[in-house]
Amino acid sequence: MKSFISLLFLTLFFVGCNENINQPQDISMFEKRTPITKRDSVKSRVPLQKALECLNLTREQRLIIDSIIREERLCSIDCKKEFNYAIQTLREEYKSKLEKYRSVEKTDEIKKEIQILTFEFRQSQRDLEKEYRKKMETCVKNTLISIEVYLRKDQLTLWNLWKATGKIPCDRVKP
Repeated sequence: MKSFISLLFLTLFFVGCNENINQPQDISMFEKRTPITKRDSVKSRVPLQKALECLNLTREQRLIIDSIIREERLCSIDCKKEFNYAIQTLREEYKSKLEKYRSVEKTDEIKKEIQILTFEFRQSQRDLEKEYRKKMETCVKNTLISIEVYLRKDQLTLWNLWKATGKIPCDRVKP
């Protein structure tokens, strides 16, 4: 009896192994992922401070440019505060408009009104975001233009190279 059971067990074992060999195996979890390519140099710009180190600024230039950068930070902080306040106000208005639909039975007409309100809210939010981005770009552009006024010709050449490529314009400073 023991030999019969062991023979049956071995037969089942080998039959089971043969079935697995004939079936295609899923090896997708073992495949290598595509490697991450280097980022675009424009997206990974060298910060303004690193570019300024390359320009060999005089003490007077450095003081003036530092004050310009402080003004830019204040401008961006003001823009951010204004944007946050506008978004908060918009959300409160949206919530107050939806409040009248809270305890009402949702018919098709009411659902459409809610969809319209939501669409208008999202559109207004997108408009505010676009306006915020434009204001931030204006702050940065004004800063860059203000800095250019105080640079010499040789410094301006390196500055324009940094603006165009986003890379450090000199060899002595490493990113």
